[in-house]
Amino acid sequence: MPTFMVYIERDNKNVEVSISSAKPSIKDLLAMLKINPVSVIATVNNEVCIEEEKISSKDSIKIISVVSGG
Repeated sequence: MPTFMVYIERDNKNVEVSISSAKPSIKDLLAMLKINPVSVIATVNNEVCIEEEKISSKDSIKIISVVSGG
């Protein structure tokens, strides 16, 4: 089971997540973390990515909150 170290900007902390999927995606990761994908932007190796992006345990993953105002 792959293990991922993920930085969550909202909480200003790193969390370790294990996902049972052989080829997990950002979408799988967000589901495990119970984070609404509409409220965040994910980066993999410092590049913005889409939810379908496949990830590996070697990747640097950051979840950044989206802030809007008017």
